[in-house]
Amino acid sequence: MKALLTAMAVLALSTVAFAQDIAGRYSLEGGNPGSSGRYGGEVEVTASGDTYQVIWRIGGQTQEGTGVLVGEVFSVAWQQKGAAPGIAVYERGGDGTLSGVWAPMGSSALGIEVWTPDGGI
Repeated sequence: MKALLTAMAVLALSTVAFAQDIAGRYSLEGGNPGSSGRYGGEVEVTASGDTYQVIWRIGGQTQEGTGVLVGEVFSVAWQQKGAAPGIAVYERGGDGTLSGVWAPMGSSALGIEVWTPDGGI
C-alpha cells in the first residue's frame, strides 16, 4: 500500500510539473483541412484545475477551447462563435513545440498546426 501511495504521489507531481510547462503563449503555423490554405497566429494556454483553457487568435478571429493533457498528448475541444465545434490533438516535442491535427465537426479531412513557445505574444 505504501508503494502504491508513493507511486501515485510521484505521478501526480510529474503531471503538475509537466502542466506548468504546457501553459503559456505560442506562435502557430497551420494548414486548413484538405490543403485549402495556410495561416499563422497565436495561442494562449492557461491551466484551469485539471483542464486547460485555450484561446487561438488567427487573422482577427478568436476560437476558444478546453483541453486535457495525458502524458505527452494534448487534446482540445474548441469552437468559434457561430461555427461548428471541433477537436484538435497535439503531441509535445522535446523542444516544447506542440504538433498536431484538427478537424471541425463533420469534416472528412484534417488540418495541421505547429505551436512554438513564444514569450513575446
